[in-house]
Amino acid sequence: MTDTETKPATTLATSRLPPDNGSSEKPGATAICKTHHIIPDSEIERVHANANFGTMPKRQVVDQALLKTACGYSNGYTADQILAEHGLISEPTRRGQRNLTAKGRKYLWFAYGDQSI
Repeated sequence: MTDTETKPATTLATSRLPPDNGSSEKPGATAICKTHHIIPDSEIERVHANANFGTMPKRQVVDQALLKTACGYSNGYTADQILAEHGLISEPTRRGQRNLTAKGRKYLWFAYGDQSI
């Protein structure tokens, strides 16, 4: 390949995907299952304790709060503490911004990744 040629778009797009674990299943079909492997339901129950987010399921609270953090929006104190206790976000920077950890990026990918494949 010469300097003027470029890589195909599919090669560039797949280079950022999490590594394949050898399964033949489609990534979107197992997204919910994989988030349960990263943070089990027992851990969700333990960390949430008596936090009340109305009728929203506890795992959905984690999913949406993590997505908001990744997009640069802020959450409430309780949601941030839940994400921090799960190890999905870092401590606030000097400007108060929180960043996703490697575990948080992996969880976010499996929660909202390309499910059309």
